[in-house]
Amino acid sequence: MGLVERGLSLVEVLAAMLLVGIALLPLFQLYPVLLGASGQRDDLTLVGTAATRQMEALVADLVRGATPPDPPAGGGACDPPPNCRLTWQVTREDLPGAQLWRVWVEAWVDTNGDGLPSSSELYAYHTTRVWRR
Repeated sequence: MGLVERGLSLVEVLAAMLLVGIALLPLFQLYPVLLGASGQRDDLTLVGTAATRQMEALVADLVRGATPPDPPAGGGACDPPPNCRLTWQVTREDLPGAQLWRVWVEAWVDTNGDGLPSSSELYAYHTTRVWRR
């Protein structure tokens, strides 16, 4: 009866591990890109939430019958994220027997520091109308 060889030699195991490592290397290069995309998505969510909060506050005041803000426009910082900016505007149109209030809010991450939104920056805006009789 002869000897039966079972299993793999150490050289075969090391060669298999080397091939798997070489195959996975391109995937590890994608990891920083995926983390960056996740961070941008989180910032966009925070910017959208800041715009929504401001919109809800302005609309709630108008629905309750409160006097509209004076001046009818404003803005400022909205942290987080860093460099977040927020502007809003309320306009009134008198109609027969009613008033129409237009509310506009925008928020963005001001990465270039100019205080204005641009196409290369994360940006969110909301607009709505409120009718009062």
